[in-house]
Amino acid sequence: MSKRLNGSLWLGGVIVALFVLMAAVGHKLAPRDPMTENYVFQIDGKIITPPIRPFAVRDYPLGADVAGRDVLSRLLWAVRPTMMMVIAVAAARLLLGLAIGLLSGWSQSWLGRFLETATSAALAVPVLIIALAGITAVGQSRGLVAFIIGLALTGWAETGRMVHEQTRAIKGQAYVEAARALGASGQMILLRHVLRQIAPMVWMLLAFEVSSTLLVASELGFLGYYIGGGAWIEVSDFAAVNIAGLPELGQMLASSMVSLTAPWVMLVVGTVIFAAILGFNLLGEGLRLELSPEQLHQRTLLSTVTERVGRRVQDTLMSLEDLSPRTRRLVWGIVAGVVVVVVGGVILWRGQGQAQQPPMRQELIIPGGHLWATERRDPFGTLYADVTGPQQPEIAWVWQNSEGLAGGPAVAADGVLYVASSEGVLWSIAPDGQPRWQVALEVEPVGAPALGSQGDIYIADKAGGLSAVSPDGKPMWRFRPSSEREATSGPIVGPDGTIYYTTIDAIQAVTPQGDGLWKVLASDYYVYMPPRLAPNDRLVFLKEGVVDLDDGTLLDFTKALVGEQQQFVDPMYFVGANGELYYLSGNTAIQWRRAGEEIELLGELRWATPSEISWRFPTDVGTTRERFAWMFYASQYYDTTFVWIDQISAQASQVRLPMRRGELIGVDQFPTAYLCNSQSSAGANCLALRPGSDKPVWEIPLDQGHTFAGGALAPGRLYVAIEEGFLYALSDVQ
Repeated sequence: MSKRLNGSLWLGGVIVALFVLMAAVGHKLAPRDPMTENYVFQIDGKIITPPIRPFAVRDYPLGADVAGRDVLSRLLWAVRPTMMMVIAVAAARLLLGLAIGLLSGWSQSWLGRFLETATSAALAVPVLIIALAGITAVGQSRGLVAFIIGLALTGWAETGRMVHEQTRAIKGQAYVEAARALGASGQMILLRHVLRQIAPMVWMLLAFEVSSTLLVASELGFLGYYIGGGAWIEVSDFAAVNIAGLPELGQMLASSMVSLTAPWVMLVVGTVIFAAILGFNLLGEGLRLELSPEQLHQRTLLSTVTERVGRRVQDTLMSLEDLSPRTRRLVWGIVAGVVVVVVGGVILWRGQGQAQQPPMRQELIIPGGHLWATERRDPFGTLYADVTGPQQPEIAWVWQNSEGLAGGPAVAADGVLYVASSEGVLWSIAPDGQPRWQVALEVEPVGAPALGSQGDIYIADKAGGLSAVSPDGKPMWRFRPSSEREATSGPIVGPDGTIYYTTIDAIQAVTPQGDGLWKVLASDYYVYMPPRLAPNDRLVFLKEGVVDLDDGTLLDFTKALVGEQQQFVDPMYFVGANGELYYLSGNTAIQWRRAGEEIELLGELRWATPSEISWRFPTDVGTTRERFAWMFYASQYYDTTFVWIDQISAQASQVRLPMRRGELIGVDQFPTAYLCNSQSSAGANCLALRPGSDKPVWEIPLDQGHTFAGGALAPGRLYVAIEEGFLYALSDVQ
């Protein structure tokens, strides 16, 4: 009699194969960038706003979501991260279920009874409730690790119960009793007889586990729990939507429900998830039928392969019986180590965004390759150092100057420090804290020095002038402005050697030879920060002002960026460490670039501000070179708050620090943010913060002096200047 066609196996296999193909090459088939937003569409001469229903707009066959992003492209990108997460969780649940089921079904001791009771208890509690509690306890910001733990806490129970029952049934068979009567050990019987009978179930159980995990993950996604977490953005009074980052099915499901009258995105995403669940369920059912004892004697390709693989695994396990106990422990240790390395590698890969992230932009170059060339590290003002700062530091040395310090240090490429005293002396200090030379300045300096490409040192002063000193400590020249309006920041040096610095509300430009170029009123405020250069454009920014570098013309990009909507939002231009240009308007950073005479908007970086700081605006803001953005809130009247934002998933990590007058020194590549604060009575203290943690990584008090003047980052080292005349070097213990 010919064998009946296993329809479940073939149909399920085809569906699963399609999803595997999408996970492998889907991102290459996407017709457009899944992150590109479109806020208006034109249909039959009419302008409409997203979301867009399927087939309503040409080239958008599945429509567009609430942000105007192509749903088809996002789905093709979304399958890979979702399947990786689901398979990792399903594998963990399967391994736990197999181990616990075998032990509880075989053991007659208290261990077997305990595991059987634990299985019954796990089955009594809904998996969704435990998953929510587990993910919350671990922390959703931990990504895949949190979901593996949350979904595997009780998700193994069904597999464990099934394996338990099968083990009990096999244990009572006559051939098992015969093997025991012939002197076989319990371990031998478990491996040779029980495991051999259960092995065909593994593939079926894995398919069912993937299906079950995908269902629970979808439920979690609908509730707003998914890898990355997204962010709730207020779109009008008392109304908000969840904005997802890089596409993932759980994220898309959570952010797709905008209104009952526009359910298209939710229906499309839900249909894809339904198809995946159906496919794995059919595959599992087909494997159950194909690998059942009644069908295994019919020689099919699948049954033959399964039987041979099972026999090879069994022979390998049985060969361990011939080894000494010490050697067996070594073998199992190696196997466990390989498993840990593989699983850990997958987790790390996923945690780093697993490729296919938006490409990293250009590296910003500091003229001369200096470690910390100006007050804000580079002429672009990023505060980002492409080094790793101190991880667990101690005070390596303290240099003291009785006259006090005007600002923080600059650090040359060879590690030499340059710092100016309040009374008008420029000091050169070796990396070990020993002074190299000193030179007197004509006027009291302001802020940190700046370093040119040849190592020349530039210092702004309170008369609005600029002095230049050679690397060996010889005065070169001093620029004297026509009007003595004091400088309010240290200078910066452009790629062509031109020096720029702030004088209250204006930008002064000076040539490398000490000649004045132009001076432009660029702000309506008293500005204490240095100007910032645009990396790929002939522009310089001073808070909300833009100046053309060629002729000093003041430009106005405000209307092109935010229209007429800007009021009381404390605007500011800034440059990301990836070379991108941003305009901060309140708590929204608009990414832009200049294309000829036009301003092109590239997107927005948004976040939901916590209620305690919703009425405040950031003191400082920036991005790392890869995917993190940060906001810094500081005041002498309120506690300091630091917020990390993952630009891919928009998941914010907020740290509130019980300190006033906090100061941000910089951010390293880890990324780690380094902060110090000034205290009125006790000494200052410094600390480090990382994404995903609500507490400092480390904190160290500075006993001498209490008013922060400036700082700098170098490999494995943090320099902190105190106005009372102390320069600290914090370094990792060797």
